[in-house]
Amino acid sequence: MSLKEKSISGVKWNSFSAAFGSIMALSKTAIMARLLTPSDFGLMAMLEGVMVFGDPLSEMGMSNAIIQAKVITRKQLSTLYWLNIGLGFVVFLLMVLISPLVADFYNEEQLTGLLMLLALTFILGPIGAQFNVLFQKELNFSLPVKIDFIANIISFIITVALAYTGRGVYALIYGKLARTLVSTVLLVFFGLRYHRPQFYFNIREVKKLLSFGAFQIAERYGYTLAGNWDKILIGKFLGAEQLGYYNIAITLVVMPMATITPIISKVIYPVFSQISDNAEKLNRYYSKGIALLMTINVPLYFGVAITAREIVILFFGAQWTPAIPILQIASIMVLILSFGHPGGSIILAKGRADFSFYWSIITSLSIFIFILLAYYIHQSLLSITIGILFHRATVGSLWHIVISKIGGIEYVPILKNLLILVGFGLVMCLTIYGINTIFSFTNLVVKVLVNVTIGAAVYSTLLLLYDPNSKEMINLLRKKA
Repeated sequence: MSLKEKSISGVKWNSFSAAFGSIMALSKTAIMARLLTPSDFGLMAMLEGVMVFGDPLSEMGMSNAIIQAKVITRKQLSTLYWLNIGLGFVVFLLMVLISPLVADFYNEEQLTGLLMLLALTFILGPIGAQFNVLFQKELNFSLPVKIDFIANIISFIITVALAYTGRGVYALIYGKLARTLVSTVLLVFFGLRYHRPQFYFNIREVKKLLSFGAFQIAERYGYTLAGNWDKILIGKFLGAEQLGYYNIAITLVVMPMATITPIISKVIYPVFSQISDNAEKLNRYYSKGIALLMTINVPLYFGVAITAREIVILFFGAQWTPAIPILQIASIMVLILSFGHPGGSIILAKGRADFSFYWSIITSLSIFIFILLAYYIHQSLLSITIGILFHRATVGSLWHIVISKIGGIEYVPILKNLLILVGFGLVMCLTIYGINTIFSFTNLVVKVLVNVTIGAAVYSTLLLLYDPNSKEMINLLRKKA
């Protein structure tokens, strides 16, 4: 297939993966919210806040280095494969060693054993990771999507079953371990047909790739800190229960971005790497990617913000009502964040992993300061969430200036399109508000269904009538890849 056909095919497969992943994640979170306590979710958030710091070291930025490389030999791939597995084991040992310190930091003694157990993912994951990267490099997304499909179903069944039998936070941990194990086994089984790693190791042959990856590691640590200061500081200052309320709201709003955004980003990074020397094509593909992403995200996050109360009570139960205002603020926060997400692919495609690293440091330090100031102003969960929103709206907007300078991206048409979409989103919200004011819905299920139906109808109608870009994207996605 041509590059365009592969891109469209990739979008389709990742769209299926995103839709299924969202349904599974929402279903699992809704069920878990009724079977587990806010403290259980808080403990898991504390664990994940530590685990994410092991990911960059275990991966060494090798995934993006492999994708970015124009040519890579079998010996280089073999060296990177065994290096990845070795680093995973090292990170597992580090997690075991620091687990008592983590427990002391949060004043939660049980975190010691929980972290040791969850850290097994660092041993399992690297075994199949390279095969997944090679599939992405070739823009072959169908097989990884099918593997994710199977792994998610098995993880869902195990998590729900264990939670139902009263295993508490262990249900979340064993579910995550099961997903990693199943995914790894299937990736290895199918991946060996495409590439069989040799028993070969020569670090000098991958020196150039690792130098690219070195900035990736540093960058990922910067972004890891930036993305987890909220959980770390909320857990430290306010405790597991408040962190549980925050985590359930963030989990819900990040869910669409974590599934929808990769539909675009998983496809555009390999594409950008192939056309990085063609400014006109790079600009066109980036603009279309942003337009598609925001066409989906604007109504989705506006809709979550205006129906937050109904969503929380309907899906999670009345005991989670403290999470409602957090969910509303976080919806706008994540919408702003999603707008800047694809820009990282431009920076990497241009080979500027160094600049991406510098920006990650700026982001990490600034969000840390914003959270501390918000906590100083008022020692509450709401104040911290508002502080993070201000950070995304101010410091986050500077990221697009960086993308414009390095990638040569023209932002004027992108911003015009974004303003149109935001306008459509506001009209949608006003319509939903008016319907809810006129009609009093006593049944939450009916109310949510009516809101979603009317919102989707209004937004879609505005798109088809006043946004020609949407018609073009719909026609592209209808074409047979």
